[in-house]
Amino acid sequence: MSRRLAELDRLDRENLLPAPPRNRLGGRAKLSVLLLALLIGGIVVVDTLHAGPRSPLDELLPTGMFQDRQPAAGSSGAHAFVAQLPNGRPVTYDPCQPIRYVINPAGMPPEAEQLVHESVRAIASASRLTFSYAGATDETPVADRPTRQPQRYGGGWAPVLIAWVDQAQLEAEVPRGESVPNADVEGRGGSTAVTPAGPELTRFVTGEILLSRQAMAHHLGRRGGAPIARAVIMHELGHVVGLDHVSDPRELMAPVNTGQTELGPGDRQGLAIAGAGACWR
Repeated sequence: MSRRLAELDRLDRENLLPAPPRNRLGGRAKLSVLLLALLIGGIVVVDTLHAGPRSPLDELLPTGMFQDRQPAAGSSGAHAFVAQLPNGRPVTYDPCQPIRYVINPAGMPPEAEQLVHESVRAIASASRLTFSYAGATDETPVADRPTRQPQRYGGGWAPVLIAWVDQAQLEAEVPRGESVPNADVEGRGGSTAVTPAGPELTRFVTGEILLSRQAMAHHLGRRGGAPIARAVIMHELGHVVGLDHVSDPRELMAPVNTGQTELGPGDRQGLAIAGAGACWR
């Protein structure tokens, strides 16, 4: 049975493209990925400008920057970013600092943790960003997730949270009037940005990925389903580091995926640019 990977994007301003001929991968594998799109196509912006004495938060917000990294040479292709700085460069994480991530194992299907780490390694290799696994957590997803949680994670920004949620929770968050027939919402991902001293200094500091426990269990419970589950996770990680949707079906970041399970040339180019953002001091 042919499969259809369909994406629902809360703030997608373009209509979904007609699905091209679908690849046959065996078994039922329809899925869609809902991008966490708050304010600006996938990011939440926290305005930290204020008058008066510096707060403890300000210690994490250096206001200088230097640009000493260039994207690695590689193939080119379709790529886009969820947000851009006034100079046209994309909003990124600080490439000179590791991006910590944690996993809440509640409801996680067997073998899924291995796929998460494999996906992280693939994104890290393509972007040259450094990821650091900070272990398991008991943190559960909430609206307006705090960017700092010193009692749980110590100093610094809260790590990227990867958690497993009920399918119904993801489907309930699909905006009215925005649906794809015969598609299931299987994930959601995005990052939070801070603006310490004007929009030109905006950068990502933490993020969140929510995955459907039922959908992932379905994929991992059938033969050949692991690459599909991994594709969902990599797609969400792409959103976390700043990639947006593209219309080219050869790219993993396409809104309608008809069989792509590995990063395409545009995905790799976009990730290389996302990994060459400014370092902060």
